[in-house]
Amino acid sequence: MKTAIHFVLALSALLSAPAQAQSVVGNWAVLGAPWIVVGFQSNGRWSFTDSNPADAAECGGSSIAVGGSYTASGGAISMSIDSGGCGSISYSGTSISLGSGTYSISGNTLTAALSSLYGPINLVLTSLGTNTITPTTPLPPPPTTQSVFTIPSGQMPAQAVLSVTPSGNFGAATLVVKLDPTALSAGLFASEGQFAAGYNIYVGALAPAGVMGLSSPAWFVYPASKSWATLGTPIDAYLEGIAQGATNAIEIPILQNMNLTGLVGAEIYIGYGTSDGEMLNNKRYRGVYLVQ
Repeated sequence: MKTAIHFVLALSALLSAPAQAQSVVGNWAVLGAPWIVVGFQSNGRWSFTDSNPADAAECGGSSIAVGGSYTASGGAISMSIDSGGCGSISYSGTSISLGSGTYSISGNTLTAALSSLYGPINLVLTSLGTNTITPTTPLPPPPTTQSVFTIPSGQMPAQAVLSVTPSGNFGAATLVVKLDPTALSAGLFASEGQFAAGYNIYVGALAPAGVMGLSSPAWFVYPASKSWATLGTPIDAYLEGIAQGATNAIEIPILQNMNLTGLVGAEIYIGYGTSDGEMLNNKRYRGVYLVQ
């Protein structure tokens, strides 16, 4: 029972923020947190997956998964939990009520208000849209040209990217990028001593309009906390103070078992510079992966 309550409380906290969906039956992702996906199946089952390792760190897992049954009809909705897992913590057995209440649909937006023993749960969900991608669809290889990216004019040396390695599938995607620091700090900039005090690495993603309920394209950043967040100013760095003479390859695990089914069209970029402004002014960035 204690483990089940752990899942209920985690779900309540994560879903109390604005989110998005497709219809009562379909896949849904939390607005600003695309690693959190909720699915309602036509057979009366629902599932919840949080693939952000930072959220699952407390239970030693790489993701949190919860499932159960639901009913939704005539403006009334009820949900229960009968399974879940995170690291060594798991639950499977007697169905436990998550809550019941009301829901309404307007266009691509679904709102629901549930009450339970664990407190109120208020959901605002917006359509992920439809595509032919399924969780088992294999990930595509990285692009071989910058022309496929929205911003193809970056000046980060191509040789600085040693490898871009996607693995898994759209339902559980992993992406690791390896950089060569000698290529980053070589040449004119190093000879002028511009990076003598060290430089930073930045990781960002551009989500297109239409995904996660976005009315226009939006930028997200992957900072040192390793938890995706909306882009702010200044831009948070993934790594800071890399020495100009560094030679060891820099490995960046950008995605870890993340559900990308609702993020088709998203682009991932990497940049470097003494600051975010210096990076942007000198176009020290390049696209490394396209979710397509």
